[in-house]
Amino acid sequence: MSTLRPLADLTDQQLLALIDQHRDEVYHEMARRYYQRIHQFLLRMVRRRDVADDLTQDTFAKALQAFQTDPPRRKLWDWIFRIANNTGVDYLRAKRPETVELDHVVDGSSVVHRFTSPDTVSVRAWVQVAGQGSRDTLVLRFR
Repeated sequence: MSTLRPLADLTDQQLLALIDQHRDEVYHEMARRYYQRIHQFLLRMVRRRDVADDLTQDTFAKALQAFQTDPPRRKLWDWIFRIANNTGVDYLRAKRPETVELDHVVDGSSVVHRFTSPDTVSVRAWVQVAGQGSRDTLVLRFR
């Protein structure tokens, strides 16, 4: 590695040209360059620093695994950004709150029996007396 220019001085394209001979060094340089940008992107996506920290670590762990088997051959930023985006989207999908159609609540189907806290009883009572316009604007979220 001593005959190479410092990796920090190389462009992404120049780094990618070295990937077959110096895979580990190129990966570490990529992580050094893009860690903060990926973290900021994920923080804006999930709006929780602790979660963004974890997702950033997950992104770079996935990138390291992919780097060993199928390293990027074109734009390095696009490649790591796609991994980060997919990691963030997967997290958000897994955390999506359960929703219930208002018709099921009003009609008294078995769905109502799953929610028995005092708050949900009050909401169900309000939904039964509210006008259609008010019902249409209400979104029920149960965690």
